[in-house]
Amino acid sequence: MTDLNSTVSPGTSQKYFNVVDTTGWEKITTEPAGAEVKHVLADPTDPAKRWFFKNNTVDKQMRYGEDFAELIACHLAPMLGIASATVQLAIHDDVEGVISLDVSPRGLDLTHGAAWLPTHGIDDFIYGDKFRKGHSLANIKKSLVGVLPPPSDLYPDGLTGFDAFAGMCLFDAWIANQDRHEENWAVLRPMIQRPDLKVRLSPVYDNASSL
Repeated sequence: MTDLNSTVSPGTSQKYFNVVDTTGWEKITTEPAGAEVKHVLADPTDPAKRWFFKNNTVDKQMRYGEDFAELIACHLAPMLGIASATVQLAIHDDVEGVISLDVSPRGLDLTHGAAWLPTHGIDDFIYGDKFRKGHSLANIKKSLVGVLPPPSDLYPDGLTGFDAFAGMCLFDAWIANQDRHEENWAVLRPMIQRPDLKVRLSPVYDNASSL
């Protein structure tokens, strides 16, 4: 078990940043994540926290830098007043990647845009369409009526969920992110009815295809 401030150094990617060795962490589940494999891991110091491990892409020609892009982006986002997932470099079974802290606070469930849009008045959205049919700013704005900004003190009073989404778009332009598709943004919905739990936009996450 390794705490979140410990360092290992089996490869050059770990030379300048702390790297968390998650090999011994409890694996809750494993799910596909595009070209990568994503492990859902239990935090050994806090059972209430979940981390998502994604391996870095390496092929015969090069080592891709998604891990560095994710790490840097999570530090840049607050500079624009944008809530972001917490990201750290990690290694799991000798495979390099990142861990990203689950952005869903207790009591809130994450619903990707792909599931949110068709259930909130967007009839022309087609999931899986190669041209992202129906995944437009106009439709996203329509679907986010009544949704609040992410749960963070970074956002001033009076902002709407779509205001926060517009900020996310500006952030994507700044970091040259080209992958904000309908599964790379989400809405947080209360799992139970409680006056302190509101429907909110999720903090920004999955910024690997940037910088």
